[in-house]
Amino acid sequence: MMCMCLLTSCGDGRGDWKYPLPNGYTVFRVNSGNIVINGGEYRDVDEFTCSTIYVENYVAAFCYNDRYVGAMQIECEGFSLKESDRTKPPVYYILDTENGTIYGSFISEDEYLQACDALKISNMSEWIQTDDLNYANVPS
Repeated sequence: MMCMCLLTSCGDGRGDWKYPLPNGYTVFRVNSGNIVINGGEYRDVDEFTCSTIYVENYVAAFCYNDRYVGAMQIECEGFSLKESDRTKPPVYYILDTENGTIYGSFISEDEYLQACDALKISNMSEWIQTDDLNYANVPS
C-alpha cells in the first residue's frame, strides 16, 4: 500500500476536498489531477499527517453503502491525470471499509456488478462523479 503525506500546497486549497465515507475512509481530492480513496490517518516520524491509499489516482466516480465503497478508476500514466488519460476505459474496485480488503481490479462494470452480487453487496448509492464535486458541495 502506498503512504501519502498530506502537505500544505500553494493557493488557498478551496478546490481541494475530502468526501467522507463509512468507517473513516474518504475520497480525497489532492489537486485537480489527483483524486484517491484513503483511510487510517496517522502521524509519521516527521509528524506529517499521512494515510494509506486504498484506490490510487484517479478516482473518477464512486458509490457506497454503510460498509462498502465502489470505485471507478482511470489509470494515469504519471502522478496526475492528463486529458489523454480520460479516453482510457475505467477499471473498478470494491473496498470493504470494515477490514480494508480491496476486491478488483475489474475491467468492466459488468465484472464489478458480478463481484457485488457474489459478495452480496446491495443498497449502493448511485455513482457520484468526482468532476461534479467541489469544496462547497461536499458533505463535512
